[in-house]
Amino acid sequence: MSQEDKNRLKSLRTKLFNYLIKQYEINSQKEDLIAKTKEILDRVLNSASHHSDNPLYRQELKDAINHMIALKELLENEMN
Repeated sequence: MSQEDKNRLKSLRTKLFNYLIKQYEINSQKEDLIAKTKEILDRVLNSASHHSDNPLYRQELKDAINHMIALKELLENEMN
């Protein structure tokens, strides 16, 4: 194998590792967003956790929506 071929393989290997690392980070972000959203929704949908029009409840809903928007963006970027 020529040195040029070895260099191309090394470059491809580096690109592959970088791609795999990026995919791992994206998957971790998705899992984190889903877990946070599930936690928020579990609290919000638990009728015993609130009995009034609490601003915290509203903020939790906004946080859940923001997490879903971020997850949607990650998924859309992954498709491109």
